[in-house]
Amino acid sequence: MIETLYGRIFEMNATSCTVIIECGGVGYGCRTSYNTLSALGAVGSEAVMYTYLYVREDVVKLFGFATLRELSCFKTA
Repeated sequence: MIETLYGRIFEMNATSCTVIIECGGVGYGCRTSYNTLSALGAVGSEAVMYTYLYVREDVVKLFGFATLRELSCFKTA
């Protein structure tokens, strides 16, 4: 399980609510919320995200959140 990501923001897209964080040379694409996008720094800055890995037989998605509270709300929804 991927619990957190710490690295440099490589790309942000507010239209699709996605962010790519480069950690050790690997870019992790996360779906996120507008709240998290606004809490993260600019492209090129370092960031920490709490993550939730969603796995189904036909899809794997990584969701990222700026706070544990937002992650907890996501898990209960």
